[in-house]
Amino acid sequence: MIRILLVDAESLLHPSGGAYPDARAALDALGRLETPQGERLLLAAAACGGRTPPEVADQVMALGFSGLLAPNAAVRLPLGGGSAERRALAAELQSLLPGVQLGACAAVLKDEARVLSCRWLGIPALAPGFDNMEWRDIPLMIARLMDPSNLHNLGLALARYVPAEVEDVSVTSAEPKRLIGRAMRWSPLPGTGRALPEGLCVLLPVELALKIEPNGARIESCSVGVPSSGELDAAAAAAEDLFARGQVALQPDQVSPATTHLVEHRDGGRRLLKTCRRM
Repeated sequence: MIRILLVDAESLLHPSGGAYPDARAALDALGRLETPQGERLLLAAAACGGRTPPEVADQVMALGFSGLLAPNAAVRLPLGGGSAERRALAAELQSLLPGVQLGACAAVLKDEARVLSCRWLGIPALAPGFDNMEWRDIPLMIARLMDPSNLHNLGLALARYVPAEVEDVSVTSAEPKRLIGRAMRWSPLPGTGRALPEGLCVLLPVELALKIEPNGARIESCSVGVPSSGELDAAAAAAEDLFARGQVALQPDQVSPATTHLVEHRDGGRRLLKTCRRM
């Protein structure tokens, strides 16, 4: 089972300069995946191609990713299929997690050449830009390598595939080429005939269905349901009652002891009705 993910610092760099846009969110999701031992997946920067661990650690810090990788834990990743490389990598892994075996490691690398070289070591390896892979695809691939039946991990890995208005993704059923789940979706309420602000949205449960490509590497399609008219009418009535009771603040400076909900204003005229969090 995968317990360590080595991240080639150069895999974070987009060919046009700067970091890949999806890399930060992907690393955040990867860092929350759980191993069968109940531990978080350990993410560590890897030095490849003659670079030293201190050089890689400096690059990761310069890119602003140091908080997402194990601190002071950059290691050397020898590439090649010989026994010497395997022994060297095994020693590097022991420095990260004593007792861990080569089979508990995977890697995200810069390009195809490094991926193929690493695979000769028997280490599963991926690279953005190789095999049509993007950074957003990597959490799902790693989650499936760790345990394709772990629904919690699969849910964490799917966040980048759903629309921005969808939150709290969970997977309820996992098949080799299909994932079924549930989520909460910010849904606009019908305002006709009701005393509600225009564009008011609330979170309502919806169904998800995601189809996985034949090679198992990427999500081919994502279908997100919408609440029924009955659910929207019931939510609108509940929201109208909150406004009538004076429990909703339209601006942060209007919050009072009686406030239970706050309207958060978003682009496009959307207004999200959120529960107030008390300290």
